[in-house]
Amino acid sequence: MTEQSSSLQNDIGPRASLRDLGRFVLRPRLPTQIPRFSATVLPRVFKLYALDMVLMCLMLGAFLAVEMAGTEMPSNAFDEIDLGPRWIAAIVLCAPVAEELAFRGWLSGKLGALLGAPVAAVGVFLLAGALVAAPGSGDMGGMIIAGFVIVALGAGLFFWLRNRGPYRWFTWAFPLLFWFSCIAFAAIHLGNYEDTDQMLWPLVIPQFLAGIIFAYARVTYGLWSSMLLHALHNGTFVALVLVAEAMAPGT
Repeated sequence: MTEQSSSLQNDIGPRASLRDLGRFVLRPRLPTQIPRFSATVLPRVFKLYALDMVLMCLMLGAFLAVEMAGTEMPSNAFDEIDLGPRWIAAIVLCAPVAEELAFRGWLSGKLGALLGAPVAAVGVFLLAGALVAAPGSGDMGGMIIAGFVIVALGAGLFFWLRNRGPYRWFTWAFPLLFWFSCIAFAAIHLGNYEDTDQMLWPLVIPQFLAGIIFAYARVTYGLWSSMLLHALHNGTFVALVLVAEAMAPGT
């Protein structure tokens, strides 16, 4: 029995999940085997989602306190988005799949993942772009066809090379690669803010913390789990925005 399977069987509650995550963060290492989808690990994935929400609430409270103290927060590009069905689908479905493929899909260290994940991510980003693009703004049909073709190519690489184990160099360098994925995921979200003289890195601490949880889930339970967590994360905040808009005076 592997250490991974033993850990899953000995799951005794939220403290065990938090303890395992803490150990992983202190000493990131690639498990000997990443399990496939299984309903038995879903409770642990939802515990990670609960932890993610607790951390996000703490960060939101900190940002609100800073703003109430008189600091003006830079505007976010998403403040200008009209959350219609297409944008909701892009944020809740496409973005989690594309970003998990791009930033964490390759964290298994297997050749199929190293090659297939970035390729498939490009395809999903194209499909997301086609989904939210304004009518008549470009060759929508071409973007959709190209997106599906590239996704199929990436999936083919995943499947064709699925039995090749992780490289030794990847296992050795995994701690650095793990933190690189978390920092890169946070850094890409700096683009959500307009150019300003303010220090923006503190604003993407939530994405950095979420990236740690998503990366841990990816290498502990599989890529499906980080995609699910990411979708739940985005979906929760989209739902909160929609509720806030519906309750706003004059709506």
